[in-house]
Amino acid sequence: MINLTFGKVLNPINLFLVIIPLAIFFTFYIPSFAKYLLLIMSFYCLIISYFSKSSILTISSFFISSYFYFLIPYFFWGVDYATRQDFQSFDLSVITLRLNSIFSFIFLTMWFFSESGNLNVRERLARFNNPIIFLISIFIVITFSFLMVSTEGNAFTSDYRSVTEERYAFIDYSLVFILMAYVFSSEKSDRVVIFVGLFYCLICILYGYRLRFIQMTLLIFILFFESRFNSKVIFKFCVVAFLALLVVGVLRGLDKELSLKALFGGNYGKGVTVSNQGGVFLNATMYIGLAENEIIPLQTKITTFLGNFLAIFTSHTSLPENYNIVTFLSNRYSIPGGGLIVGYFYVWGGYVSVVTIALALGFCYRRAFSFNGGGTCYLIYIIVVIFMLPRWYAYNPLHLLKMPLIALLVYGLYMLFHQICVKGGGYKNV
Repeated sequence: MINLTFGKVLNPINLFLVIIPLAIFFTFYIPSFAKYLLLIMSFYCLIISYFSKSSILTISSFFISSYFYFLIPYFFWGVDYATRQDFQSFDLSVITLRLNSIFSFIFLTMWFFSESGNLNVRERLARFNNPIIFLISIFIVITFSFLMVSTEGNAFTSDYRSVTEERYAFIDYSLVFILMAYVFSSEKSDRVVIFVGLFYCLICILYGYRLRFIQMTLLIFILFFESRFNSKVIFKFCVVAFLALLVVGVLRGLDKELSLKALFGGNYGKGVTVSNQGGVFLNATMYIGLAENEIIPLQTKITTFLGNFLAIFTSHTSLPENYNIVTFLSNRYSIPGGGLIVGYFYVWGGYVSVVTIALALGFCYRRAFSFNGGGTCYLIYIIVVIFMLPRWYAYNPLHLLKMPLIALLVYGLYMLFHQICVKGGGYKNV
């Protein structure tokens, strides 16, 4: 099946399938080759994005490409990719680039060669017309949206840090309730779901919650628009959206100075490119540097890995520091926050665990996008994993577990309530 598929794919894809493993291999012996690996991976992500049959893969691959693009000034011209200097050495940066290349290559390639292009959520996800559940879910999302409004002003008029200081992590679960509002409503309510989702996005734009905006936009797209647009159109939209988010990022920044230099990375005169992607890459490099120097005890590696499962039932930050790798390392080495998924898995198990999680996620996505992509619970789980990509890929792999499982829990409780309503009469599946 794969060989037949290969024949239908343009030659650049086949060429990259050979070049990328070789480029990764070369960086083990020639670290200076990393700049070519960076360019190869940047182009590969964009090529996957452009030629994909799946509009969701187009968006996801384009997003992942940005975590290579912003490193070009560093690997080619020696411009630092973050303001902090801790662990920002060339050798450690090469390791992080290599690991991220391994993960992204395996994950995107397995997904690209799945049997089908789209999730086809509107055809596969059963819906239940229950006005009570629908209204409760919509009310929760609207309430959470207003909680993001800051008395300090919005992100364009005030200090961005003061506006977003109180993050209210539970607001992220608005996404679960939008999904539930869709599941427990009829098609007549689709416009309401879309309107409330867009209202949430508007608040996110005004107050600088970029990741929440991306996640909600992706969820609304999955539920309502996935099959309506050609992936080539989506690719062009991604380019425009990426540039628009860069503009928003500059306008909400501390200096709020819109210029071509600021738009594409900051102040080269001071030898630094300021970007979210660079900061995330640096955090991952810090984790990897500590693992390389064998500073993190084996017991801590085990307990912090287990902490991801314990955090499903409680707040991650409320766990003892030995069960939260971010807290453990931040208290000792002033690491500002989470990093790339490869940083975590390298700490927990080196290259083997990075390859393993890439294969596991690639298999999960491949199954979800195949013609026999699992039942309703699996579909709900994978939908949440998909729109949480900006979180688990770039900040913390806990997001592969917690919100998807909570979504299934909410779905189960709602289904129980729905069955009670059905027995009382008046409610049925759409």
